[in-house]
Amino acid sequence: MRIRYFFILYILLIINVFANASPIQIAWDYNCPWMCNTSKKPGFLSELVSEIFRLSNLNIEFQRYSWPVAIHEVKEGNALGLLSPSKDEAEGFYFPNESLGFQQMCFYVNKNSIWSYKDKSSIESIHLGISQWANYNGLMEYIHNNIDNPKKINVISSEDIYLTGFEKLSKNEFEALLINRTSAIYYINKNKQKDKFKQVGCLEKEKIYIAFSPKYKNKSKFISETFDKNMIKLKKTSYIKKLMKKYDLTDIDF
Repeated sequence: MRIRYFFILYILLIINVFANASPIQIAWDYNCPWMCNTSKKPGFLSELVSEIFRLSNLNIEFQRYSWPVAIHEVKEGNALGLLSPSKDEAEGFYFPNESLGFQQMCFYVNKNSIWSYKDKSSIESIHLGISQWANYNGLMEYIHNNIDNPKKINVISSEDIYLTGFEKLSKNEFEALLINRTSAIYYINKNKQKDKFKQVGCLEKEKIYIAFSPKYKNKSKFISETFDKNMIKLKKTSYIKKLMKKYDLTDIDF
């Protein structure tokens, strides 16, 4: 009984230290509607993660980077959290058990294109645009084998991968853009470009998470456990459904 008492006291002490310390730095890249850049709609995942940590009185602060820089900053310990990689995108990081849902990478082409994705072999004949350091479920071997061939792969590292990617696609700098489906649909609808681009196939879905820096073992493990506890608690409420409705999201599965 005494051991349990001191354990609870220890946890409360840690939470109090975090609550009164500087905000937890979370690195992210622009990926609306997941992570946006407006005060009224900061992004589905931005709001969800903020609420999860608020339940433990933990303050967080988002830092915007391009995706490769965001990964680097967290890996080096300049920020504690990374929003929102798959496990393959942040090897060696600390991951909670609870995911933030799924991502699905899909192929987009110009409206007049006759190409479509069938299987791995179907991309061998095209010039493909991808995001630097992103994970493409089932295609990483092909990408690694061709990453240095500019006639096969065009790597984009912009802070706004959607603006840059679709502009390059429209200029025929590559034949197909492989990118997050939900954010691509959001970009196309927002910019009224349904008459310019079309989706022509997708890869398998994969889970995405918030991941924590390998530089801070104890802190990252504690924050991961706190995240799990509060995520489980939040799932029992209507908060997530209301948040999905706010961002017009209908196909998120936890």
